[in-house]
Amino acid sequence: MPVTTTQAKWVGGVLTFDSAAVNCDDGLQIGGVAMSGAVRAGTHTVTSAEDAAGTLDIATGLATVSAHFVQVLRSGALATSDAAVSESGGTITVADGSSFAATTDDVIHWIAVGS
Repeated sequence: MPVTTTQAKWVGGVLTFDSAAVNCDDGLQIGGVAMSGAVRAGTHTVTSAEDAAGTLDIATGLATVSAHFVQVLRSGALATSDAAVSESGGTITVADGSSFAATTDDVIHWIAVGS
């Protein structure tokens, strides 16, 4: 059964599913892909302070993350290259790599699956 707009909403830049409205006991199916657990997704725009620090944290709203995906766009073009991406305690960290440095106004798109 398709998920409706009353069951899935963007809240503060994060895609959330209402577990009371969607039976997630047997997983959630989106576009023919079955997933177990909660799915969160959103965007984050790099600030000048994060640019200067060379690292930034994205709170996913999940206590644990079993899988995550991060893509960085700079002026609309893919810029992720060798960004150092990690996750701990539900927070995704994006840090500078050897050739990648987060720059003010980069847009980070992220997806996390967990609980």
